[in-house]
Amino acid sequence: MDELLAKLVHSMRNRLNAMVLEATDLGERLAERLPHQAAAAIHAEVQPLIVQARDAAQWLKTVRDRATPPEPRPTPVRVRQWAEPSLLHKLAAPTESDTAAGTDAPDSAPRRAGTHLRIADDIPQDAEAQWDTALVTAALRELWLNAWESIELDHPCDQPPAPPTPGAALVTITLTSPAPGTALWTITSPAPARPSTQLTPEYLATLGHPGHTRRRQHLGLGCSFAVAVARQHHGQCTWRLAEKLVIAELALPMK
Repeated sequence: MDELLAKLVHSMRNRLNAMVLEATDLGERLAERLPHQAAAAIHAEVQPLIVQARDAAQWLKTVRDRATPPEPRPTPVRVRQWAEPSLLHKLAAPTESDTAAGTDAPDSAPRRAGTHLRIADDIPQDAEAQWDTALVTAALRELWLNAWESIELDHPCDQPPAPPTPGAALVTITLTSPAPGTALWTITSPAPARPSTQLTPEYLATLGHPGHTRRRQHLGLGCSFAVAVARQHHGQCTWRLAEKLVIAELALPMK
């Protein structure tokens, strides 16, 4: 299935890129043959179509990359030092595919401000791991975005969500080591309060499968990407409910 999807995306991107090149070439030829005013009018009509085609090609690339993550290139990582200084800034930083994929809000500052990162004491200062940090960061980012988008889906814009306890962060990212050789990332967020959006253990079990999502115009590829990255690193990614909280867990091997 992954190979078929990759071939379909490759074929469609080639067609879109060919359309962009042909439309661009046509505009240049018309600019040489037509009066300036007429050529400018045609350019104004054609340029939005070119932009749409380019965005569609980028969106297809994002779908391919999320459906079939690249092979990891693990490097030695000092876990605590890598996570502590700027992980939240890395998660909140926009990526090239955000605009085309529609996976992030234009301003991520409120999300970053409403997130608390905690590194537990059971993570030694010299703890190391063999991770592809780009892929692990991308997987954590998808889980973090999924938590925030679920919160925002459950609360109208004029009724901002309240934290589980006064003064607490809405989303908490915690890194612990529940067992020797395991680094466990947990992303905790409030469970939906409205009956129409309440989650069930049965629904959470479907997360990580492409196409399973509550959000319109989304394909559920963020969660499946996180699951794929976990498997590539010989770990696992799961979701569970606990005391009106949704907890995403990303477990990775650690020395």
